[in-house]
Amino acid sequence: MADERTRGFSKGFSERPIQTLNSITRAADSEALTLAADPYMVMLINKSNWVATHIKNENGTLTDLRPPIGRTCGLGSCRECSDRQQFVPLLTTSCDSRAFNIALRVRHPNGTIGDTTFVTIHPDCRYAGEVICMDIPDPT
Repeated sequence: MADERTRGFSKGFSERPIQTLNSITRAADSEALTLAADPYMVMLINKSNWVATHIKNENGTLTDLRPPIGRTCGLGSCRECSDRQQFVPLLTTSCDSRAFNIALRVRHPNGTIGDTTFVTIHPDCRYAGEVICMDIPDPT
């Protein structure tokens, strides 16, 4: 059952494609980022052992994720996880914002730290938000 943060959310984004993060690059240090707090929600499904610790903008600026986001879904495709609402809020912005790119700073339990590839967020006032699915393999 959806809690107050996600109630009715699936109606607003189910038609939108789910973007999948499946690779990382090594991390570099950056500063904090402030995001708007308006009605377009970006949700994260984490199907991996990696933990998302920060959001990174195009300039390399970081903002902490508190708490960090670990696995939210273990079984099924990203779409199946989304249909079961096994996602958590990642960020909120205004639905009329211009498109922007973000990446996630991630940490593996073995100590490896890296950044996902960038994805483009396309705020759209016809939807409540969108979903990003993180499905990164374990490091070898």
